[in-house]
Amino acid sequence: ERDITRSIRLIARACKRFASKGLRSLVVTISNTERDKFLLFAAEEGVKAISYGNGITAKDAAIIFRGGEGDGLCGTAANYAEGVDLPGGIAPVIFFLRPGYPPPKDPGSVFEERRFGRARWGIWNWRMMLQALQVRGRNIRKASDLGVTFFVSQQFRRFLFGSLPKWLQKAY
Repeated sequence: ERDITRSIRLIARACKRFASKGLRSLVVTISNTERDKFLLFAAEEGVKAISYGNGITAKDAAIIFRGGEGDGLCGTAANYAEGVDLPGGIAPVIFFLRPGYPPPKDPGSVFEERRFGRARWGIWNWRMMLQALQVRGRNIRKASDLGVTFFVSQQFRRFLFGSLPKWLQKAY
């Protein structure tokens, strides 16, 4: 209980340590509730976190961050898992809190459970593999880019290593 809250606080502390060394971070969460918790903890830790809301769109927040403002950029996977490029040391550190498995009572989940039975986990894990690779690719766009991605949840252990390209498996 409260594992997610503790993990989010640890991420905020790690962002502060990285910021003190001049390294900026991208924090990707699944829900807005987790994003809001991170922003609260980041403020308590003294991390200048940039995010969207209060009239600022996710795109505008990313542009502000790319412009050099803030120690960290935080958003949900829906906004920052793909389509945001942060190469060349803009955000060499990425934290991905947890995979976004669908809610069990969601109509799509119920349909997939009825249609595919236990095989639905293979489909869901495949979707999470793609999402994890997309998040990992935010700061590493070519072989000369340097960066690190922390996959925080133990749920990533199920599929992450096998989904990485061969050249990255050595770094796992």
